[in-house]
Amino acid sequence: CSWKGGRNPGELPYGSTVILRIGEFMGVQGTLDYVLKFSKRVLGLNELVAKSTCEVDIGPINPGLLSFQYQEIKTNAFGMSNLPVGFFGLLKGRVTYIDTVWFDGNRWIERNYLENGDVVYSVYVRDLEDETICKTNN
Repeated sequence: CSWKGGRNPGELPYGSTVILRIGEFMGVQGTLDYVLKFSKRVLGLNELVAKSTCEVDIGPINPGLLSFQYQEIKTNAFGMSNLPVGFFGLLKGRVTYIDTVWFDGNRWIERNYLENGDVVYSVYVRDLEDETICKTNN
């Protein structure tokens, strides 16, 4: 599955979109590509791809909490794919969370808290076009 949406807009580079490409799952553990796609090339970059492992919490305290850990970060730039990215390698091992408050198979709503305590929501929408492209390329 591919999900397109946004994190807190203040955290994303201008003109970029987040795409979550969910891979295979065994139980509650699986793989995920966290893709930062740019609408216009930024320093020659088309997208950054953080290949990750992930897990969904099914317990009573945080049901639906998706945690993912960056394993390898690559980029598509200047027409070439899967180039390793040195600077972003510093993020390897970083764990990120998506606090799911709604999921219906087409929309995925995440809750975040700003430093001042305000609650903000990010909405991801299933991206069937990206899913088709991924299936064709794999």
